[in-house]
Amino acid sequence: MIQMEAFNLAEFKGGNTNFKKDGKYPDRVTPGGYVCTVTGVKNSTEIEGYGGSPFIEFYMLTECGKQASARFWVVKQTDSSKSKDWKKKQLKDFLMNCGVKEFTTDAIACKAAINKRVQCAFVSEEYIGKNRDTKQPEKKTAVKYLWSSAMGKKLTYDSKYNKTLSQDDMNLLSSLNKMDVEPQVVSQSHEDADLPF
Repeated sequence: MIQMEAFNLAEFKGGNTNFKKDGKYPDRVTPGGYVCTVTGVKNSTEIEGYGGSPFIEFYMLTECGKQASARFWVVKQTDSSKSKDWKKKQLKDFLMNCGVKEFTTDAIACKAAINKRVQCAFVSEEYIGKNRDTKQPEKKTAVKYLWSSAMGKKLTYDSKYNKTLSQDDMNLLSSLNKMDVEPQVVSQSHEDADLPF
């Protein structure tokens, strides 16, 4: 059985990440299923000033020329056994679906995915964030990686996986706007705590 390390980021520098053409980033992917080529990988230690949960992120370009990414949360000592196993499985499945066969170290395995093709499903997730200009709370939408499959295998996507704000969150957003209050972070997409258990 293939074993993954606990994602040792100290030995990992991803390098090239987002794809640019003519000095511009392509449009972001929308929810759905796509054939993607992995164009780069980086980890959270490469982001100056980042203080959130550690992660590894793969950058991809779809066949229709849109950019996408797949973020995997790093195993932490404080994680439960179930959480650790889930995080390792998520990354391992993605890498194996990319055709990676060498798992000597996390860094070797992750870098081996670059330039590989994989089928990926992406979903949308609404959350409450701040408007960059006005600093007022507003509903935002992020597109997140859901899962993958190897080329030639079946990939399932269904719009029921898209997440919208709950009625409680909508009420909170409405009340924040009425109070003219700047939220710290009311809810946030892409957080390590957003695990399926």
